[in-house]
Amino acid sequence: MTTNMKWDIQWSPTQSDVFLTYGADRTDLNLYTVEAVTEDSDAKSQGQHISKERAVKLQASKLDLYIQTKSDLSLIKCFACYPKPIPENLLALGLSNGKVVLSAFNTDPSLDQSGFVGAEFLPKHSKMCSSLAWNPADNRLIAVGYDRYRTDHCLAIFDITAKNVTEVASTHQRYYNYSLGHGGSAPGSRPMAEMVQGEMLNSVAWLPHSPHCLFAGVSNKTIRIYDIRDLASYKKATTTKAVFGITIDPLGENRLASFFEGVVTIWDSRNFDKPVLTITEARSVVKLAWSPHRYGVLGALCKDSSVVKLYNVQHVSGEVEYTERLIHPYRSHQVSTFAWHPSVENQMLTVTPTGTLKEVIIHDPISLTLSSLSTCVLASGRKLLHCTPDVGKQVDDISTRMKERAMSGYGLCSDPLSKNCEYVGPGDQHLKKLWQWLDRIKSLRDKEKMMKKTKPGFKYYGVKALITGEASGGEGSKSDIDTVEWKGINEVTESRVFRSSERYFALQLCGWGWEISQDENEFNEFIQRLEDEGDFERAAAIAVFRVKIRQAIEVLHKGAQVQKTDGNVSLNAIAMALSGFTKEKNALWCEMCSSLCKNLTNPYLRAMFGFLTTCDNSYDAVLREPGLSVEDRIAFACLFLSDMQIYAYVEELMDQAITEGDLQGILLSGLTKDGVTLLQAYVDMTADVQTASLVAVQCLPSELCKDQRVTHWIESYRSLLDTWTLWHQRARFDVLYHQGTAKVPTPQQIFVNCNFCQTPISPCVLANTHSRHLAQFRGPSRQKPATCFKCRKALPRCSLCLMNMGTMSGLKHVLPPISKDRTMSPPDPSSSDKQTDFSKWFTWCQSCRHGGHANHLTEWFRDHRECAVTGCVCHCMQMDSVGTVLSAESIPTSQAS
Repeated sequence: MTTNMKWDIQWSPTQSDVFLTYGADRTDLNLYTVEAVTEDSDAKSQGQHISKERAVKLQASKLDLYIQTKSDLSLIKCFACYPKPIPENLLALGLSNGKVVLSAFNTDPSLDQSGFVGAEFLPKHSKMCSSLAWNPADNRLIAVGYDRYRTDHCLAIFDITAKNVTEVASTHQRYYNYSLGHGGSAPGSRPMAEMVQGEMLNSVAWLPHSPHCLFAGVSNKTIRIYDIRDLASYKKATTTKAVFGITIDPLGENRLASFFEGVVTIWDSRNFDKPVLTITEARSVVKLAWSPHRYGVLGALCKDSSVVKLYNVQHVSGEVEYTERLIHPYRSHQVSTFAWHPSVENQMLTVTPTGTLKEVIIHDPISLTLSSLSTCVLASGRKLLHCTPDVGKQVDDISTRMKERAMSGYGLCSDPLSKNCEYVGPGDQHLKKLWQWLDRIKSLRDKEKMMKKTKPGFKYYGVKALITGEASGGEGSKSDIDTVEWKGINEVTESRVFRSSERYFALQLCGWGWEISQDENEFNEFIQRLEDEGDFERAAAIAVFRVKIRQAIEVLHKGAQVQKTDGNVSLNAIAMALSGFTKEKNALWCEMCSSLCKNLTNPYLRAMFGFLTTCDNSYDAVLREPGLSVEDRIAFACLFLSDMQIYAYVEELMDQAITEGDLQGILLSGLTKDGVTLLQAYVDMTADVQTASLVAVQCLPSELCKDQRVTHWIESYRSLLDTWTLWHQRARFDVLYHQGTAKVPTPQQIFVNCNFCQTPISPCVLANTHSRHLAQFRGPSRQKPATCFKCRKALPRCSLCLMNMGTMSGLKHVLPPISKDRTMSPPDPSSSDKQTDFSKWFTWCQSCRHGGHANHLTEWFRDHRECAVTGCVCHCMQMDSVGTVLSAESIPTSQAS
């Protein structure tokens, strides 16, 4: 303990329910015991509550301490608890006059068998004792720190078991002349070692696992390591201002912490040149203490602060990092000091400046991890909880659905893409629409129905790109106004619709291709398909949107025969109401339908009557109906909204789809950058990385596949397949993935370079770098190069023919070939002719580096085993397995023997 705090708390090292408190203002030193709170006991007898379950009771005060001179009780400046249980509650008391007294509560020294109680240790001159520290490894030794006094030593080590001067002096010869006239009452009061002469001592701490070494903060500028066996000098030292509050990590003997004002430093005694970690606080630090149970957990208290900060110091990838956590013992009161409980994990005791005690339980944060096998693990401190689903119960979450889809082959069907809908569960209708749309756009692209109005490189543009002009590079669609006549009603009624080529293409994407051709048979087939699927309400609504009232009534009559009711009203009643349609907006029919259609449960029926009763051209009853599919709402907008209205509506719908992660928005975005953003939003909302990966592999352009988000989906899904041990599905996915990226050629990675300038000597490589050195090959008289194109140095010679080697490899792909009439014809990249004959290839041995033309070396090694260069004994051909077989078969039997 040091003297720079108003309060100090120390738990008894030997009793887990006993602690001492010291108040520097009143020099109070009290002994408390912790007891469990019982309902039967009196509130006064329970003492001060430190928690709901426990209270503390005062057992003794400083007046109960045995001390020879009672007036010395008012001079107490610091104390330290003896680390051994016998004698019980033995304390070392540091006084303001420099005396160190061993004392105990309510103890008669005559009954003390150890003889420690009542012992006193005095300095040469009167100076205040500022710190005390028992040696945790050798409990006989205690370190005493003093204030600076002239040239005296400020740090002394006492052996409390020394009985006479001879015993002490035999250990250190320099104490033979130690005089008893300085005030010591017994020979045992002499220190066995003294250090820090003529300098100020700031703090001191023993190494827990070394009985001879201790750290000392000296003169506000250095931390030193002393060995009491060798007092000639200190062992190590480092220069720093952080010399206060030195504390050693009990679970890491080489790690210590210290502070200076608002800076906390963490040190490693093995590398003492600089701190391994520095933490800066806004306020001055007053106390540091390592947790005795958690490795690397350091508690810190700042001046006038109401929180205790916990630093979790750990080594991460070779570097020291920390995380910070705040503990609030009191709501508004300040914390004066704290102390870790020596035996109970995650528990500390705090005290306020007024002396209020409180026990704090530190709850470990809970970490949760979910596996792809529908299991989870909860970790909190040293506790680990593994949760698995009950046997026999089906877990319905995204991981199980993705695994079932993967096992069925979901997403791996490329022709047609719509076949992937067969592997989608009944609760994933949005995935069916996604694959149907992808198949539709793929078929449209293959038929080249949309290529005329799109810029080069078009693949999967959506409605937004078509309407706004992004696909064609223009300003957007400019529509013509047309009128269509209502069919199936008596009065002559017309409605205004908008036509443009961009709207036609958008209708194709929405599946309303019959609106472009105005083919009644195609439209009737579409309606019949909806009737076969039982979707009569949608069929009737689309017929009304196409201003075919009578056909819509017929569809509703058919539906009424199939399904008796649709919730609360029959389709016959809907057909009857529809038959009374009139374009007069003030008519009773419009008034009643607009008020009663809100009670309909089917969204298509609500949208149908909303369209018939609308009073303006905004058509909000249809466009704002969330129950309608996005493709039907967009198709409706393409017919009835003006250019300005449809621009705003498409942008609004696109933003809404990205916000909600709705895959129906793919119709708007297409597979562009907006489409990748939409897929990412879908993954964030559902964690369905499987669908996003398969869509990317099947349909995304190669340039978008390089997006970091896309590569993350793909790698995550591959890891999932590995976790599920679905090796065949992983292999099929990889094949599909590499088929999509095979169009990007792999760049050349191996070159033959000049020995002098390291420039590639292949014309093909030079052409890729737009080199000017190819001019020598232009013209009718082309010859094999024998020198480097750049530095003009001669190329190596063949070791057999002694001619300079050279290659024409790739030249015909760089320069046009020469025809018979000496004219240059266009190059043919698809030509399968050899660029350079194998006989002219560069060939050399990887061992001796000798070589030559390939055909010359082949002929040489048919009759010889050693290298062709004179004096070289390398068996070049036999170092290659293929070459070994060739040479063995080619060498005559007589020579081989």
